[in-house]
Amino acid sequence: MYFFRYASLKQQLRERALTQRQALPYLIGTGILIGISNLINTNYDANAYDSLNEYLNITVFIIGTCYAYAENGGQSGFDFIQKYIVIGWIVTWRFIPVYIGVPFLGNIKEGQ
Repeated sequence: MYFFRYASLKQQLRERALTQRQALPYLIGTGILIGISNLINTNYDANAYDSLNEYLNITVFIIGTCYAYAENGGQSGFDFIQKYIVIGWIVTWRFIPVYIGVPFLGNIKEGQ
């Protein structure tokens, strides 16, 4: 995995020689960085449950991504990253009503 110097990576991308297995750590790493960013940016009023939620988000992301990779055929699969991003976009939009609705229903139940 490359972090700063990426001339070899650029060459692999030009030649379409980067395998899905080689690209997978970049996807997982990106998700972990987003999760860590959420942990760092959690407001100071956060409690232990908020922190637990962030750690669980990172864990579910890693396990879910590895599961999806295996279901795509693992090393013999193809176009995993493209499928992951494109299908993930659709799944995210389908879950937006849940993300909005659950807190709303909680507020109604509490009479707020």
